[in-house]
Amino acid sequence: MRLTVSLALALLLATVVGALGCGTEPVGVESCRTIEEKRCELAPTCGTSPDVAACKRFYRDQCLHGLAVEADPGKPAVDKCTAALDAAATCAKRDPGAPCASVGAAPGATSCDAILKPELLTECAWLVPVVPVTGAAGAAGAAGAASTAGSAGAGGS
Repeated sequence: MRLTVSLALALLLATVVGALGCGTEPVGVESCRTIEEKRCELAPTCGTSPDVAACKRFYRDQCLHGLAVEADPGKPAVDKCTAALDAAATCAKRDPGAPCASVGAAPGATSCDAILKPELLTECAWLVPVVPVTGAAGAAGAAGAASTAGSAGAGGS
């Protein structure tokens, strides 16, 4: 009897832990690869990463960890992000150190900043990791993050 109760409790605990989503499945591996491959191709525009093939090999493996987001944004969002990166590269070819308002980058960000940190682009803003809010200190941090994200979004208007 005692063994049966212990076994039942163990099974219940395993079921609860499994239901809480404690899995280790990466999110958005292919989305990550698509964006990173585009960045590798465009980085030479800004004078960085001259070995495009090595860059792509590196990120092919790095992206096995997935994106630091709650859910894969899907192909349409990834396509918009890579198109924004292409637009940033077009501006960077004219002047790598100048901002390019037409690509929707955060205020003060240059085209090369956007290629190196695509989350600065309005179309790629979903790349900013979601930080869980816990307690009053977490809420204050989230409010600060929301304020920053709002500023970045305003730059594209």
